[in-house]
Amino acid sequence: MRAGSNGAPTDGATAVQDALYAAAQLLGYPDAAWRAQLADIDPLIASLDAKDARTLGAFVEHARACDARAFESAYVDTFDFGKKTSMCLAGSEDEAASKSDMLSYAVCFTEAGYTTQQESPDYLPALLELASAVDADEAVRVLHACEPAASRLSHELKAVGSNDYAKLIDCVSAWTRRLESEVAA
Repeated sequence: MRAGSNGAPTDGATAVQDALYAAAQLLGYPDAAWRAQLADIDPLIASLDAKDARTLGAFVEHARACDARAFESAYVDTFDFGKKTSMCLAGSEDEAASKSDMLSYAVCFTEAGYTTQQESPDYLPALLELASAVDADEAVRVLHACEPAASRLSHELKAVGSNDYAKLIDCVSAWTRRLESEVAA
């Protein structure tokens, strides 16, 4: 969505949207291509404010320090096999509520003029990347749509000991408030 041909964010994005883009990339599936793109994310992380740079930088440092297969396996165990820790935010035991949530996420993409390519519209990294790609008002709307489910996901991640991922997701609330302030100014 937002990335140019070299994977770098497009010009004119706010600092918050740069952070959203970086987080979206870091929350993606950690295969060999993901590891290779970490070098492209490093300069973006370095350009963020100190607190965001520390949080995202610590995540990258941890990922690099881990054995690649073990890191990937932990991701699969956490996000693909954990019912409460799925990156797909519309998961609910109430089928009607789940369908309604899925529709609201799909509307976020449609109203912004985007479609998801391979991901489900409720996939958190796709929603964060969408928020990084649209104007600030639209980004706030997207972030408000995903924030309650993202907060629940963070809570569940902490419960299973996936604190590095939880810290990334916790930033979404802070970024939403900062972006709201930026829009209001």
